Amino acid sequence: MKKIIPAIIFFLVISSAAALCPCMEDSKAPSIENQVDDSINKSLEIEQQIKSRNFFMRMLYGSDWELAGQLKNETLANRERIQNCENCPKEMEKENERLYTFAVISANMRGLFGWFKR
Repeated sequence: MKKIIPAIIFFLVISSAAALCPCMEDSKAPSIENQVDDSINKSLEIEQQIKSRNFFMRMLYGSDWELAGQLKNETLANRERIQNCENCPKEMEKENERLYTFAVISANMRGLFGWFKR
């Protein structure tokens, strides 16, 4: 019983503080800036997967169109997040645009037999 009362008091104090200070509620939800950062990291991983495709396969069949489409969709969603973000640095926007350009170029890369595969 002695251990439960301090825990209840602690809970009530934290609940009261959260009610008085809306900034504590924001810390629970991921910020737009964190979402953009996570999305850019995911996009960079997809970019690496596209770049890691064997040169011979790229020459014959072109780029990986499915991954390029995923990258394009991710960067388009990220563009909206960046427009809604007030604290996002300009570097994030530049990196996202670079990734979008890479996605478009990769989606249009066709190899010798790539015309038949689509």
